[in-house]
Amino acid sequence: MRYRPEVLPFAAVANRNVVVDAARLRCDTDAIFVGVLPQMEGDIVDAMRFVCLQMAWQPPGDVVAPDPLPNECELGTAEAHEMVELTDVAFPGFYRRESYQLGRFVGIRVDGQLVAMAGHRTRMPGFVRSARYALGQAIRAKDMHNT
Repeated sequence: MRYRPEVLPFAAVANRNVVVDAARLRCDTDAIFVGVLPQMEGDIVDAMRFVCLQMAWQPPGDVVAPDPLPNECELGTAEAHEMVELTDVAFPGFYRRESYQLGRFVGIRVDGQLVAMAGHRTRMPGFVRSARYALGQAIRAKDMHNT
């Protein structure tokens, strides 16, 4: 099972006995397996294994969302290319052109430029996984010159 490559690079198998054809897997993009690793058929010269910890928070029932900021904006289809550009600075390849479909994303604009964003990558009953907090290079450079 895997997300469509346009959405996310993640894939999963039920158990380690599943055999995956490496050439077929690589025909369109990289894949990151979550959980157990499958058996690979064929050559994979750039495979890596790493541990990725996820943080979960179950908010109490009385959490109130803050008022929107003046330069806050909803992000979606029309902003998809800007969202990819912004996240590629810190996380190249993890955010894709259709990742915005996973949930609600909001952004912050400065002088019309998208400089930060956050959104929901996963929603389960009682849990929301927030993702992709990013800050554009132009803003970081401006801040460094002002210190």
